Amino acid sequence: MHRACGMEWLDPTSGRRIYLLRRPSRAKGIIMNRLRALPIALVVAGAVAAPCAAMAADVTITVDGIQPGTGNILVALQTEDEFLSGEGTYSAEVPADADTLTTVLEGVVPGEYAVAVVHDENGDGTFALGDDAPLEPWGVSGDQLGDPTFESSKIVVSEDGDNKVTVTIAYPM
Repeated sequence: MHRACGMEWLDPTSGRRIYLLRRPSRAKGIIMNRLRALPIALVVAGAVAAPCAAMAADVTITVDGIQPGTGNILVALQTEDEFLSGEGTYSAEVPADADTLTTVLEGVVPGEYAVAVVHDENGDGTFALGDDAPLEPWGVSGDQLGDPTFESSKIVVSEDGDNKVTVTIAYPM
């Protein structure tokens, strides 16, 4: 006998009738509601992501003055908060196998950045510093006279601009 969309059976130990009511699962309802909302969420996410993707640019960075040999050239596009730190919002690592190299950082959000470059000769992935000077060759964008600042090193990346910069590496004496 079916009772309220359920089943009825006889418990062999007690002899009592047991009714198992089958109600729609609450969890199933929640999952189905979320699945129905998924296409809407995807449309909204696409609408938000599309302008962001359209506002990205490529930045071409040429590094010259390299003394080819061991290690890699570490290239970082840094915000003002990251300037001269080990961080970079966008970065690349290229073998130091030529006296000039060019790399392209893709999907860069337009704004103000500085380019920092290090010849990581020992290959440890960091910029080695001594007591009073860098131990590894390095350079930053802009015309540098004296200690570099973000203001003197900054480049402006624009969505439709010619985003190219050249950085010359200086080797310690």
